[in-house]
Amino acid sequence: MLRPRVRISSSPRQERYFSQNNEYLIPDDNSNDFSGLGLSNPAESATKKYQLEITLEDTDGGYTLIAKQQFNDSKCGDLILNGLGIKGHTGAADSAVQCWR
Repeated sequence: MLRPRVRISSSPRQERYFSQNNEYLIPDDNSNDFSGLGLSNPAESATKKYQLEITLEDTDGGYTLIAKQQFNDSKCGDLILNGLGIKGHTGAADSAVQCWR
């Protein structure tokens, strides 16, 4: 499985946004407006298999990026990356490492 490029580039963009604005960009009202990060709306992977979602989290480095799958992937499901760099997934795979290769 290939990692969705939009997800990988979003983390450094969040950090740059934070350094310039002293806060992370979290779209209001589920608008998924990622233009402040220089991403398209909606933010999608090049293959359109994933759509980006960002949530505000106080306990995981400030934010969580979720690449929500747009196809039936029960093995890996959605891919998750938090502000601390911890990777996860929502599918049935034994570990996130299998999904993030």
